[in-house]
Amino acid sequence: MTGHERGRTSARRGILRVFLMCVALLLVVTMVAHADGYDRAVQLKPNVVLLTIARDEETSYGCGFVVGEQDELLYIVTAWHVVSCDAPDCSVRVSAQFVGCPSPVDATVWRHDSGLDLAVLTTPRPPSSEYQWESEWYDSVNPAVGTEVWLVGRAQSWYIPLRGTPGHVERLSLAMTHLVVVDAAVQVGTSGAPMISEHGVVGMVQAATVSAEVDVLRIEIVRHAVTTWGAPWGLAECTGPPTIDLFASSNVDPLYYGEAVNLMWQVRDAARVALAPDGQELAMAGSVTVAPEETTTYTLRAESCKGLEARDVTVEVLKIRVARLFYEGEDGTYVYDIASWGSQTGRATGLSDMSVWTEMDVELADGRPWNGDTLKDVIDDAVAADPNLITGFAKCEVAGPRVVQVFITHGDMVLLIRELSEITVLVKVP
Repeated sequence: MTGHERGRTSARRGILRVFLMCVALLLVVTMVAHADGYDRAVQLKPNVVLLTIARDEETSYGCGFVVGEQDELLYIVTAWHVVSCDAPDCSVRVSAQFVGCPSPVDATVWRHDSGLDLAVLTTPRPPSSEYQWESEWYDSVNPAVGTEVWLVGRAQSWYIPLRGTPGHVERLSLAMTHLVVVDAAVQVGTSGAPMISEHGVVGMVQAATVSAEVDVLRIEIVRHAVTTWGAPWGLAECTGPPTIDLFASSNVDPLYYGEAVNLMWQVRDAARVALAPDGQELAMAGSVTVAPEETTTYTLRAESCKGLEARDVTVEVLKIRVARLFYEGEDGTYVYDIASWGSQTGRATGLSDMSVWTEMDVELADGRPWNGDTLKDVIDDAVAADPNLITGFAKCEVAGPRVVQVFITHGDMVLLIRELSEITVLVKVP
């Protein structure tokens, strides 16, 4: 192989490596951007409670999950057969272990339905410093056949099957009350655990058959029973992908340093709306005032269980540094940073020097009269001290008795910086 051929082969290999790296990066970004059922199971893991049931001299185990909170009590759903006892005069004690809490707490059977094999337990809420449960989401729509699902909870642990090893919805039961799930890795101690898809909780594990099919009570059946009994329901429903109907600025023109603008938005079907870069959480519709110090891109993010939509608005800020004007009035001393009072008033027509000044009967602090030449000297001194202080040229004009308008040019625009009245003292810029 000649050196030229080796060079071409090496180049092709380099291009191939770059292509493969780009594909791999695209796959990673895609996986991060889209939460699957495994990610949702990890998110909802704090809701799962490990139950220990002591019946006389017998101990058994199961799971439950938090669905609501009220008056410092947590409401937990589980399968009735997990906490029930058929023997006469049977004594049952149920304890609940929460994620991150040092010790279990006693649980009370609040209500049950033996026909549905459903029970609601209550426990005191652990301190918020130790425990927080997730309110997002549950999916009231029956998942399609083949939908991937994950359970959380098995054998006295918060077990979650590995990514890539989900169960699958096989069918809906004839009674329309249960999902039949296969490949779900159910073992002893899983009853009462949630079954979760990418859209949230779809049901509660009740029983496994000899054919490895798992009966999962639909979450909508659970919700209806719980709310009918009068218990709180805190899980948010997964509806549809979010839609941003509006995200805009109240002013499409550039701002000048110190000016503010309103950002307005309107969103539908979102569980969470946030504004970046500050991460502020927002209502579904409204406006907020921002005053960026530099050109900033604001991103509105609307998120639901079925997707994420984002939209950007860029607020341009023109940063013009100029001299600072001081004046004293009857009600005190004021400082005007010229750059913070910008507003466009027209376009320049050949303004290329600072020779256009109008005299005023006002003296500088050092006794010199304030006219075009002295103000020019002040600005020239400032430029000499700091070449970045002024962009373009400036001028003053008298707009009325003892009223001065201070201008500066930026590109081909003439900007009215500030209209000042009753000026008695102008001191040299810092």
